[in-house]
Amino acid sequence: MRIIPFNQRAGRIPETGMVSSIKLQGIIPSMQFPDDLSVETFLNTYWQQQPLLIRNAFKADFFPLEANELAGLAMEEDLESRIVLEHGERPWELRHGPFSEQDFSSLPPSHWSLLVQDVDKFVPEVQALLKHFQFIPDWRVDDIMVSYAEDQGSVGPHVDSYDVFLIQAVGTRRWKIGAMEDVQEGYLDNVDLQILKQFSVQDEWLLEPGDMLYLPPGIPHWGVAEGECVTCSVGFRAPSHQEMLEDWSQHLLETGLGRGNYKDPHLSLQTHSAEIDAGVFAQVDEIISGYKLSPAQQRRWFGRLVTRVKDHLEIDPVSPAISAETLRLEIMAGRLLSRHPFARFAFANIDPETLSLFVCGESIDLQQSDRPVVLSLCNANEDTVDLPPPEQLDTRTMAMLVLLYNSGYLLFDD
Repeated sequence: MRIIPFNQRAGRIPETGMVSSIKLQGIIPSMQFPDDLSVETFLNTYWQQQPLLIRNAFKADFFPLEANELAGLAMEEDLESRIVLEHGERPWELRHGPFSEQDFSSLPPSHWSLLVQDVDKFVPEVQALLKHFQFIPDWRVDDIMVSYAEDQGSVGPHVDSYDVFLIQAVGTRRWKIGAMEDVQEGYLDNVDLQILKQFSVQDEWLLEPGDMLYLPPGIPHWGVAEGECVTCSVGFRAPSHQEMLEDWSQHLLETGLGRGNYKDPHLSLQTHSAEIDAGVFAQVDEIISGYKLSPAQQRRWFGRLVTRVKDHLEIDPVSPAISAETLRLEIMAGRLLSRHPFARFAFANIDPETLSLFVCGESIDLQQSDRPVVLSLCNANEDTVDLPPPEQLDTRTMAMLVLLYNSGYLLFDD
């Protein structure tokens, strides 16, 4: 099934807001682990340790999108999309979307792939896949990327820095695992992607619809389509140490720390004026070690860091903003709240009395008695938020809900 532009296929007419025109085919069924593999065993034995192939993890016809519908998504400016051509104008040519019908019609008959990021944010039935991975903390989830490939389509042998579950949706793809030593050989020069120079096959499997392969970070791998195929990649966030250190430093500066200057009131005469002596280094150590956040501050910082959304998925606030009383009246009238599909929610105990809700890089300090509402917000995902009856919503809860609504993180389900 070749990707055919929407207006060349009967009944496929491009519209403004392509996502809303997709004809979805039902709810994704439950994921099946093998009888001899529990979630606990998976986490203890495989998670971030070794690959695992699970045959028939999903029903063969589970996937709700067709290839041409994925092409429609790649035409939208709001989605991040790429095309990789192994034999383009240069080896492993990378093209960035949004794409046009002409872009698709000019592609060769083989050796290319289309990749669309964050499909779960735009298609609720794809987001439903994430329900089956809640044995991993929600804040670790990044996105579901969906890729379509013609025969022999691939993104080359490479290494990822994050965990990924590769679910075969349509057709077949052959996955090969390389040796850890391959990474030491480095990457090809003068190509758009980080393609390994060397790839020594250690194992390989042919995945059919419904099969799933888990890969921990750092494992060299290479997936090649055998015929036309569609693959879902459920990826998990893994902030690098560099990212964490940069953000930590920025946070210290934004919170007003880092002020003051180096002082040496007990300076003594040195034998060599150019020498930085041990006393100076002791003073520097004291300055640096003094800038340490309290446990509560550190938890708030980390919660904000891991719930930030990608720049192109930033959520606009509601305009005009509404009052808490207006929101209460709408809820009393039977309107239901749901989470914005881009929004990231998490929570943490800051101390025995304080519960913090983290949303899209922001934090709201609450009381432990607010836990039921916080759990409803965090567990909602693509469902509506299960709130208490309007008369039981106290002033503090309403203040939180109106803040989330006016920020755009909550919206009415209708």
